Amino acid sequence: MFGGGAFRALTSVLFVATLCVVAGCSSPSPARTPTPEPVAGPLQLTAPFVIFNPVPPNPDPVSIPLPHGSDDFLELFATNAPWPIAAEHVDAFMLFSWYVRIYADDDELRTVIQGLEDRGIALALGMEPLEHPDPSECAQTESFEGRFDLEQAERIKALGGTIALIGIDEPYAFAHKFDGPNSCQRPVKQVAEETAAFIDKVRNLFPDVVVGSFEPLWTEPLMEPRDYEIWLDAYKEAAGENFDFFNLDIAWDQWDPAVLGPILLEVEKLSEDRGIPFGVMHIGPPGNDVTDLEWQREAALSFWRYEEQFGGTPDIIPLLAWTDHPYRVLPETDPSTHTSLINQYFGERVSLRLSAVSSGEGVTASGRLTTKDGTPVANAQLLVTATGSSSTRQQLSTTGTVPEGVSEALIAIRANTEGGGPGQVSDVIHSFSYTAGSGNAVPNPSFANGLRDWGFNGSGKAQIVDGPALLLTANPAQSVALDGARFAVDSGAAFDFAVTASVAEGSARTVVVSVIFFGSDGSELSRKEIWLEPLSVSLGEVRTDATGNFSKTVNLGVGTSATIDAMYQGSLSTWPALSTATTR
Repeated sequence: MFGGGAFRALTSVLFVATLCVVAGCSSPSPARTPTPEPVAGPLQLTAPFVIFNPVPPNPDPVSIPLPHGSDDFLELFATNAPWPIAAEHVDAFMLFSWYVRIYADDDELRTVIQGLEDRGIALALGMEPLEHPDPSECAQTESFEGRFDLEQAERIKALGGTIALIGIDEPYAFAHKFDGPNSCQRPVKQVAEETAAFIDKVRNLFPDVVVGSFEPLWTEPLMEPRDYEIWLDAYKEAAGENFDFFNLDIAWDQWDPAVLGPILLEVEKLSEDRGIPFGVMHIGPPGNDVTDLEWQREAALSFWRYEEQFGGTPDIIPLLAWTDHPYRVLPETDPSTHTSLINQYFGERVSLRLSAVSSGEGVTASGRLTTKDGTPVANAQLLVTATGSSSTRQQLSTTGTVPEGVSEALIAIRANTEGGGPGQVSDVIHSFSYTAGSGNAVPNPSFANGLRDWGFNGSGKAQIVDGPALLLTANPAQSVALDGARFAVDSGAAFDFAVTASVAEGSARTVVVSVIFFGSDGSELSRKEIWLEPLSVSLGEVRTDATGNFSKTVNLGVGTSATIDAMYQGSLSTWPALSTATTR
């Protein structure tokens, strides 16, 4: 199963071991009488070449550690299934090999084979090329199902199917790069040679099969462009030919776009230099804490980022899933279904222009949404937020109840320690407030008496500046800790805790301030924390008018400098778009 994040790698040992119990990995499939293979030439990977790979429904989520999948998956193959437009765009429909091994009986596979043939869509299979490792060498992870996946290819052929394309599932990452417990970390040459030998066996069954390599882009262990250069060249040396295409599987939510963009463009170029068509997987966030519609929007945002924000020019468009969502693939007219994502990719690309102007305590965001040819996108809803910059004084607050047995508390400030940072610190704290039905209980809360009542420790700096206010500065290797004087609190009382601060750009979450509660013996019982980070304020519903224009004003309080972020989430027929502006 393809998966972009490091967490996916870290769970692979348990995941694969459980699958082997469920799927019977240790015993071969029963022999089948071969069916003559239809005569067909190799696929032409004409850009944009779309690979669609939805997840089938999990028949037993309790026992089988695989995603929930789309409940209506099999409806895709019915004669009048409601995805006629999307189906026209799909060049290859990829099945997971584990689906064939575990879920699909012969009748179901025949339905899939016939449904794709009726639509003129090529059948593809994701495959793990390596053999199970000896347990004395290393633990089995993803990519180690070689002979069992080969059996499934034989089974598909016996049922009258032709596998026109295979996606090789991440052997470089899992057999060489992965550094988890008891990982294999085999030499690249060995991994490439075993992969090439596996592909030779697949070509004995399907001589014209097109072979692509899928590899993840991990943050841990870090995968860099040089890794893919090594892998592609090692495979060519072992096989005597390049892969037919190369795709990256990205955990989009784990990467800073400013870092990710240059990496993707570099990998695209090194693939292009070798004459290998390139693409990146478009997939929504993992986990079950999003809706299908949210999953779809994040997947669409990934192709906006790659092509519009980063300037990528892919040949292959893999619209895949390997998470619980989406729960439905049909109909294509519903923006929350997986087939609608196909149509959205082929929809209109848009231009979102944005400006921000400050006046007094208000910030006005305005702009225009059009298609690339200048046609207004009317009545479109935008998500717009304003985030205060380093010159914006903002109040961050929280509430709670004093724990039982507590009679004293103090305010603590921590920078690059006790959970804060590490990072570059340059924050200003103007005042604190702790109230529980009466006045502010914090001694010297606004630093009117300098650092009296505030004990300092650390290698960074804490100094009083005009205001007065407390300026905290530190580099990532330095820390700052201040404890205020203790004050009396009432056990069981409700309280409000607030800090007024100015948080510098790049300094977010390097500083945490807390109310620390102490028991009768003087030891800490608990604390309530506030992280210093720029406060984002939603501008509420913002819609374009008939000319595609929009404007909205928000009051940020004291200070007027801000960054405005606007997002258009797209529609069934338009791409999403993001835009950022700073006040002037």
